[in-house]
Amino acid sequence: MSAADPVRVFVYYRVTTAEQAAAVEQGYNTISEQIASAPGLLRNELLRSVSDQSSFAVFSEWESLAAFSAFSSDPSHRDVTSLLRPYTDTGRAGASFAVYEMVACHHGGTSMGRPVRAGGHPAHSG
Repeated sequence: MSAADPVRVFVYYRVTTAEQAAAVEQGYNTISEQIASAPGLLRNELLRSVSDQSSFAVFSEWESLAAFSAFSSDPSHRDVTSLLRPYTDTGRAGASFAVYEMVACHHGGTSMGRPVRAGGHPAHSG
């Protein structure tokens, strides 16, 4: 993975009441407005498990690991994201968040762009 390759970040949350679920949705919307212009943030989404309504994840896509690292190491990051911190899923196997790189992409039955080889870099034809 190159430092300039896009990354996807998942942060996991768990709630126990409908009020907490509403607080997660409201907190996500507030945070999203505050970070909309964060350098390198391409998009983010609040996801809810279809099989476990108490489980949420925030998915964000960053133009690079460096952009995400700059955001997450900024001292204001903890303040901006504090609304969701009480709902962090600390009981999750592994960590309460994960950073992923894309190794392949298909959309509607077709691959997007050139095939991707191991390591996440586009394969060169010829």
